[in-house]
Amino acid sequence: MVDRLARHQRELEVEVERATKELSRAYEELKETEKFRSEFFSNITHDLKTPITAIKEAVDLVVRKGRGKDPHVEIISKNTEKLSKMISDLLDCARLESGQLELMKEEGNLVGAVEEAVFMATSLAWTKGVTLSFERGEEYLPVVFDGDRISQVLVNLLGNAIKFSPKGGQVVVRLTREDRWVVVSVEDHGPGIPDEEWDKVFQKFYRGGRGVSREGIGLGLAICKGIVEAHGGKIWISRPTHRGIVFSFSLPRGLKEVEGGRDGYSHSGG
Repeated sequence: MVDRLARHQRELEVEVERATKELSRAYEELKETEKFRSEFFSNITHDLKTPITAIKEAVDLVVRKGRGKDPHVEIISKNTEKLSKMISDLLDCARLESGQLELMKEEGNLVGAVEEAVFMATSLAWTKGVTLSFERGEEYLPVVFDGDRISQVLVNLLGNAIKFSPKGGQVVVRLTREDRWVVVSVEDHGPGIPDEEWDKVFQKFYRGGRGVSREGIGLGLAICKGIVEAHGGKIWISRPTHRGIVFSFSLPRGLKEVEGGRDGYSHSGG
């Protein structure tokens, strides 16, 4: 019996070793396939950007020459902008997947960056008849971040909040300090998001229902998540006390230190 058990144990060890090797080989093949898919995706998207840019420049030239009032030109212009935005999103998504998204991080005042994004979204809010406000407890919050990329996150969140808000509704942007983090929240009074969709909204190509027409290709929030996480932060959803939804993201803040009699800031957590 002991011999049979020992033999069975050896057979199991051989089987486990064989299965482990097969799993390792399959994983390596999967990595190669994913790498090829990511590179192909990135190259195709980049190639698409060139003709779209040429069309956009041609339309801009027509407009500058005074023929931009033609409704056909306006249709071409609007759809070219949409295509350009989609291609930019696809490129960003490909860069995030391949780890090639470059961040130009510098220490700066996040309050000013959020205020600028709110200002840029003001005209859209006016058009929709939505009140847009910015609440912050401080005038200066030092953070090491890529201004353009964080602005991209804010513009996306604000655009969604305004788009899904009813006429006469309100969108509130809040900026708070929480220990070693700075948290930005965008709260709306729209139809909200069902609980079962909360884990899906940050997935690529997911377009959940908020009771309105769905635009785009479902990459905006996935890109926001990738950008925030590349900064060492996180992004999440919560529910306000009223009808609507709150999107929040956190960034590690600069911690004030005194070195050699000089005030400085050091980046933490990212």
